[in-house]
Amino acid sequence: MQVLNVNDKVVDEAQRFIQNALVHNFRSMDAMILGTAKAYSTEESGMVVVTADKALKAGMRRIGYPAVSFV
Repeated sequence: MQVLNVNDKVVDEAQRFIQNALVHNFRSMDAMILGTAKAYSTEESGMVVVTADKALKAGMRRIGYPAVSFV
């Protein structure tokens, strides 16, 4: 486990995702979580967001980003 920096790429990805916030009722921190996952994902090592948050999952599905749910 490591702490990932919030850099310009993270913020750019979060800004793209936040456009869906009103439709799917998720918060800005959710956008930062997804922005971080997208910014740090590579072809060799993709990051997957694990969540039980229905609104976040709906937004992720809308943009085609993989999510894992245990609920």
